[in-house]
Amino acid sequence: LTNTCTVAEPDSTGIGMKQLHTITLEGNAKVTGISQFGMVGSSWGQATLNLNGNTLTKEGSNTFRLYNTRVQSPGLIQVNGGKVITHSGQGSGTLDLTRASIGIDGGEFELGGNNQSIQELTLTSGSLTIGSGLTLTALGDVTMSSGTVSGNLCLSGTITLTGDGTNTVNLSSAVLSGTS
Repeated sequence: LTNTCTVAEPDSTGIGMKQLHTITLEGNAKVTGISQFGMVGSSWGQATLNLNGNTLTKEGSNTFRLYNTRVQSPGLIQVNGGKVITHSGQGSGTLDLTRASIGIDGGEFELGGNNQSIQELTLTSGSLTIGSGLTLTALGDVTMSSGTVSGNLCLSGTITLTGDGTNTVNLSSAVLSGTS
């Protein structure tokens, strides 16, 4: 999936973004581009992302938004560059990441809109930002070797922090809690 539009055109979200309503992966896929684009249903309705056990990798410096998007089947959202921003709360759709695992290696993942649960979290480098007053719950294991976490992160599985003396995980702005 590549967005090659060099001029942001206004759309129903008012943020000048190219929109996709449904993505179904039949294999691993990459998201890249030169301007922002993302998923949002018509009139802020529900958008659907079917990972089907595959990996959707975000590369490049642009922003890919998941607004009111429901992940309908398990898989990995991998952020290797740029930013993935999630949001819900406007219109009739809701954000549902429960079936997704999140990997961050050089990019940024930003949670907005409402509390969410994900399967697993891997932070190799980059940043995870959880919006003010929100909580992200990792239902499975969390592995971090380098990067920054800001916000409330609730752990249901095991957290593994690794480093080689050079790489660090910055949790100074994070609030960690556990259920196990």
